[in-house]
Amino acid sequence: MKDIVIGENVTNLKNPVIEGIFDVHTNEISDKISAGHSIQLLGSRLKVAGSKDDIGFFFAPCDETGAYSSDYSKWIRIGAERIVNNTISLLMFELPNSVVAGSYRIIVQTAYGSGKRVNKSIKCGVYDKIVNVS
Repeated sequence: MKDIVIGENVTNLKNPVIEGIFDVHTNEISDKISAGHSIQLLGSRLKVAGSKDDIGFFFAPCDETGAYSSDYSKWIRIGAERIVNNTISLLMFELPNSVVAGSYRIIVQTAYGSGKRVNKSIKCGVYDKIVNVS
């Protein structure tokens, strides 16, 4: 047993992963996005499913280090009415003007399983970069 090497941590492979952000308004993949325009989150396991209040995707205000509060009441929830495309690899939505200019972390929380299945447990993914909204 002493010569066994673990190549990868697979404990979190079912969590949503945001790999990039495409701003349809500027036609660029960037961490700088525009309020009031269409945005695409690109990645894996992104599909938002479930009906609890903590399901969805959120803009959590953060400081210059990327630290954000775990208090949901401080996060801006993007409602289902703004989601145009909701798939496992793409979330397309209109970023409301109510998301004021500033720095944010994007958080996806979903209970999506596969097909039409909704899990009991919620999976959470946090974008590893700071997003700046103008």
